[in-house]
Amino acid sequence: KFENLPKYCDDGTKLSVYSVREVSIGEMEVAAGTAGDYSVSVNGFHITNKLGGTVVVEGEKVWDDAGKETLRPETITVNLLRNNALGTPEILNTKEISVVDEWQFTFTTDAEGKALEKYDPDGNLYSYSVEEAGVSNGLYTVTDSDGNISHQYSVSYSTADGKQKIHNTIPGDDSK
Repeated sequence: KFENLPKYCDDGTKLSVYSVREVSIGEMEVAAGTAGDYSVSVNGFHITNKLGGTVVVEGEKVWDDAGKETLRPETITVNLLRNNALGTPEILNTKEISVVDEWQFTFTTDAEGKALEKYDPDGNLYSYSVEEAGVSNGLYTVTDSDGNISHQYSVSYSTADGKQKIHNTIPGDDSK
């Protein structure tokens, strides 16, 4: 609270304006209306700090199938998930990737084109994850032209260097 501020300069002229601005939030310097994940706005003598920020989820599909590359599908679909208020994962967006994409994916928005928020309305960090669509019980299934299963191999997920990775491992020669 600012009290007993002078209304006049030393020479008797009236001071016209006082204003406020935030210089720092903790250790973070306020620059261009932001400090870390906070946006800072000033309306008269009211300063509002709003927690925000967006995220980018990127990763790649890793094939552990040396010598069996012909078993790969032409494309896969990757789902981007985020837990809802009940803690249940919801699909926010999907992306089809292939060898043309070098099996890499990047999500910057949900399916409606809205940026991926970093925090929920209560200020908690959202947790994002990815999954490969069409994978059942952790098994990736390859079918022949008659619809018969010709191969099954496992799928797992990991994070390395901040990137989501989808791993497929084809066991020994099961093409017999």
